[in-house]
Amino acid sequence: MDCQITLMWLCSGSSFLTCKNTQRTPRAMRSPYRVSLQKYHGAPRDTERHVGDLGNIEAGTRGIAAINFTDSLISLHGPHSIIGRALAVHNGTDDLGKAGTEDSRTTGSAGSRIACGVIGIQ
Repeated sequence: MDCQITLMWLCSGSSFLTCKNTQRTPRAMRSPYRVSLQKYHGAPRDTERHVGDLGNIEAGTRGIAAINFTDSLISLHGPHSIIGRALAVHNGTDDLGKAGTEDSRTTGSAGSRIACGVIGIQ
């Protein structure tokens, strides 16, 4: 069963000014990789991917990035639940595991983490 998720980032203030008009990589389940089906990094629609490989998003001119997506691997309940998991935003564009390097196959060469949080239900 597919899980539909809506996420929104507000990148404002001095520590997040770099979020404006740049690509960001959300990752609902960063680690450990053994929880991520023991796969290499990939794109959201790839069959070879970690559970939390959610692709790239782009913040608009006001620093807000909002996405609404459906994913076949993540869920709100069960072993692939994203509730209580970390969400990390990286400072670079995720190459979706296509560069052929070890870093690409594990993290998508997305760069350092610039923001993070914990996913919950309100």
